[in-house]
Amino acid sequence: MSKLMTACAMALFIATRTVNAKPMNRQEYNDLRGWQVPENENPADDGYLVVNNGVSERNVEGFDGYVSWLPKIAFDEQYKKYDTPIDRMQIELDDLYDRMDKLGTFIAKGQPAFLNDDEWALLQEQAHHMANYYSVLNMRLDIAKSK
Repeated sequence: MSKLMTACAMALFIATRTVNAKPMNRQEYNDLRGWQVPENENPADDGYLVVNNGVSERNVEGFDGYVSWLPKIAFDEQYKKYDTPIDRMQIELDDLYDRMDKLGTFIAKGQPAFLNDDEWALLQEQAHHMANYYSVLNMRLDIAKSK
């Protein structure tokens, strides 16, 4: 199957997971796994050792989870550090803002044919509650940061 056909046949998935990670370049990861760095890859590439404890398969002895490596750019796009309650609130606030922005863009286009009047009204009510939630969460975050 060609790459184009494979790409067209793929379905969308969404994942929410918590992992343990630490900075580790490609060479260090390959050393950990007992592998050679392929010639076409840069051993100095920054990245992260990732251990996913939510996966039952254990692929590296001494680790309690599935071990992999991600380049820094890919890791930073997928994961956000949340060591403190402030970190967690900020992530929640950022995620909520993104959802509100997408919903606002959708609503601004007008009622689509696939939504009846009741569904459309509920969607607008949802946007209203999301805005209130955002306001409360933002105030909580400001208070937490000021301590």
